[in-house]
Amino acid sequence: MSLKRQNYHEFTHEKIKFKDMLKLLEKSEFEKEITEALKLNLKNGDILINGTKDLLDKFLNFENSFLKIDLKEKLINTDFLSFNLKDLKKIKECNLKIGGSKVETTYSTKHDYINLVHLKSLYDVCAGSEDKYSNEIREKLEEKFLDVYDKNKKLLGNLPTNNKLYRLISLENKAGLYLRAICSTSYKNYNNKVTIFLALYMLNKFGENSNQKLQVEKLFMTDSKIKLVLRTLEPKILKDNIGKVYPTYEIYNSELGDGAFIISQSYIFNFNGKNIYLNINEDSKNIKNKCLSVSHSSNVETLIEQVNKGILESQNYERDLISLATKLYKKNVSEAFLIDVIQSIVSSTKSVISLSTKEQIKKLQITISTSIKIIELLKEIDSIKMEFEEKEYINYLFYNVLKKLKI
Repeated sequence: MSLKRQNYHEFTHEKIKFKDMLKLLEKSEFEKEITEALKLNLKNGDILINGTKDLLDKFLNFENSFLKIDLKEKLINTDFLSFNLKDLKKIKECNLKIGGSKVETTYSTKHDYINLVHLKSLYDVCAGSEDKYSNEIREKLEEKFLDVYDKNKKLLGNLPTNNKLYRLISLENKAGLYLRAICSTSYKNYNNKVTIFLALYMLNKFGENSNQKLQVEKLFMTDSKIKLVLRTLEPKILKDNIGKVYPTYEIYNSELGDGAFIISQSYIFNFNGKNIYLNINEDSKNIKNKCLSVSHSSNVETLIEQVNKGILESQNYERDLISLATKLYKKNVSEAFLIDVIQSIVSSTKSVISLSTKEQIKKLQITISTSIKIIELLKEIDSIKMEFEEKEYINYLFYNVLKKLKI
């Protein structure tokens, strides 16, 4: 099964009513706790964030194309439904029974399940047996694998540590259920609806307190993850009028237990009339940019506490960002910095960056002068035509090099 994803870059200015935003909490197990903790009620007024009507329409249309089911089950209540050693190297997935549901594994979940029953080493031997052993030996290996599987499952199946949350999904126009992830039972399902609600609530409150208006800028979604970017409508004019930046807010969440719910600050430079996005991807010694970071094991009380804290701290982080932005407008690119940036991109083994993009990046070493500013180099990279995922990852690499500079 290929990963279903969607990117959006254009949003109108139309806003939603506050009561429309509350629809994101409907059917959530945390609806009552969140509304009571935040002392929410049905307001009729608009929220202050432009583009929220488009955002909700696009998000919910995509979200409703999946059926998501979370099952808490003991290991003993799961089983292999198909396992064929002869085709093990060819077959990427296998069929399992989780509780009463028949599912097909997808992405890494086959290996996650095999690790759960402590059979990785034996599985690796079996998977490599096709070219090494006769049919007779392979059949014995298969029997051994299934025998050890049954014994391990009986031995481990009722241990509390092996009680897991199984995320199942189904897709439009595809029959059957897929196993998308295996998570800890301590995982709390602060799903993408809940986190978008909390992000909009927090940033709307921040806008009210600071008299700043925000605009939805970007939305990236998969079946289980989101990245949402909002920016201020009015730019900050830097000291001595050297340039201007739009502070931005990035919301990230994963429903698969492999990432926290995060709201961080970054910015969009306006350079000669062109907006250039720079992702400040993590806290560093020079700058703290996370307004909020909450693990999915946190209770609702901690979650709400962090949301309220984030509203207060956002303005402090913004001052740090403006200070760094000023330095990036002023500082020239050194030859060492240029080489470091280019090498970090072209030597990346991540398949997300295409060979064509790497070739264009290489050419910058010839065409770029060390008399230009860092912001101008970022503009040159930004002007290369590439896929959204490529641009995001290259931005991440650029900032990793940038963090090494003492500016």
